[in-house]
Amino acid sequence: MPLFSGLFKNKADVSLQRLFTNQATNIIECARELERFFGNLENGEQIMQYIVECEHHGDDLTRELHEVLDRAFITSWLDKSDATDLANNLDSFLDSIRGVARCARLYGVVEGRKEASQLTDIVVAVAQLVEASVQHLIAKDYSKVVENHERIAQMERKADDLRDMGIKSLWQETEKDPRSFISWKEIIEGLEKIADRGHHISQVIVSIIRKSQ
Repeated sequence: MPLFSGLFKNKADVSLQRLFTNQATNIIECARELERFFGNLENGEQIMQYIVECEHHGDDLTRELHEVLDRAFITSWLDKSDATDLANNLDSFLDSIRGVARCARLYGVVEGRKEASQLTDIVVAVAQLVEASVQHLIAKDYSKVVENHERIAQMERKADDLRDMGIKSLWQETEKDPRSFISWKEIIEGLEKIADRGHHISQVIVSIIRKSQ
């Protein structure tokens, strides 16, 4: 071990762990706001503001993470490239949540669909598992990370099926209303992509633990 590694290890690692914990918690909050948004589309403007605030908070945390990594001489908890990859993917998860909510507002959607409700349930569950995986990564409880990864993969596959069934049902119901089909197709696909991003975050975390074993 390098002579001075202990001097630099604690400060950088503690900061990174704190910031990743905060970002993971922020992801759950944003996912829950998205669920609330699609459950109350007629009054979604205020909830949209909460989602925007969560996404902005995520941007601030991501920026701070990069600053810590830029300043750190040595990081022993995570390799710098791995930490950067994880930080960017967590940020992309938040960006996707804001993007799909923004899409619904732009299209003026005011009536929900069961597929959106089912998919937002999955988004919240995936966000919770991602948050837990970040905590298990910090605690070096790698078996729990693998368990969560398998559960996230199952949910991502379920989201794929819901997307396909939802688009098929949408096509049948909106044959004479192409605008409704276009708007909801984009929303349903956007919700599935959030689950897909959660799966990718989990893959990044699993890749990190495999390197350490």
